[in-house]
Amino acid sequence: RAPCSALARTCWGCGAVEGEVVFQQCQLCVDQKLAPSFFCGRECQKASWPRHKLWHEEAKENASRGATDAARSKDDFVATFDERVQTTAQSLQDVFATHGYNAHAQAETSRYMEMQTVGLGLMHLGNLAKAAKTFRKSIKLCDKLPFGFYNLALVLLRSNDAFGGAQHALKAVECLGPLHSTSSGVHDQTWAECYSLAFKAFYSALHKSPATAMSIEPPWWNDGDLRRISKIIVEKLASDADAWEMRAWVLCGMIAHTYPTSSIPEPSSHCLDCREAARCFFKQAELAPMKKTRCLEAAANCMREAQKVEELARQHGVPL
Repeated sequence: RAPCSALARTCWGCGAVEGEVVFQQCQLCVDQKLAPSFFCGRECQKASWPRHKLWHEEAKENASRGATDAARSKDDFVATFDERVQTTAQSLQDVFATHGYNAHAQAETSRYMEMQTVGLGLMHLGNLAKAAKTFRKSIKLCDKLPFGFYNLALVLLRSNDAFGGAQHALKAVECLGPLHSTSSGVHDQTWAECYSLAFKAFYSALHKSPATAMSIEPPWWNDGDLRRISKIIVEKLASDADAWEMRAWVLCGMIAHTYPTSSIPEPSSHCLDCREAARCFFKQAELAPMKKTRCLEAAANCMREAQKVEELARQHGVPL
């Protein structure tokens, strides 16, 4: 298994990892100020163009729809830049003090924090290319902290680079260190946000290119750890719709087929898990009105699965 610190480029089309042959960059991504998309060759780019073109059109539509807000927010962002830097600096200093990051030089830490603020501002304004560049620079400045990796993962996921997003999200988790290990008992919002994004990014990479994604499979990608992790995440991020969706997916077995090994659950526990998953989908629908229909359908499916298990158990005399 390749270490998740080996952050290589991947082909947007087929998911291949860059080796001796240098991948080609999509010029349209550069022109639209998106994070760069790379292809393993002209043939792959040509074969992927219909899908990549649709993605560009969607990105252009989103940019057009948000142009007015972006222009207005740009002035607001510039006007409040110093305040944002100070607020971000204080927030990160609190994290550093809590988790033993005080060993970093003050000047280096301040510069690192400023770069996170600048990168987030660029991402907010839709300039994903410059945002990605800023976060990469911050990682070069300090690769022991999770924030640069986390923010770069967000940019790459927005640019449809699932594998790159997964690599950096997993690196952010790795940077949390032993204080944040799943068994240490030290769990805060930073811990929850990093694991939540890593889950989403790695699952997206699995969906796009399973063979490539499995090369960076995290050690916690199993039923037991994901149950513990997702439970903590919904406690720490109770108002995050994605956190509740993650918990639901884990409980109802929607991602069990991606585990290295999986066993058939006991009818009684599977029934309870499906009902709890339905509750999580209901919570997600409450927090994300735009996804309400899909969430309610998923909740209904979970309830039907629970009823099906109960009926089969009764037919075969299995106690629940």
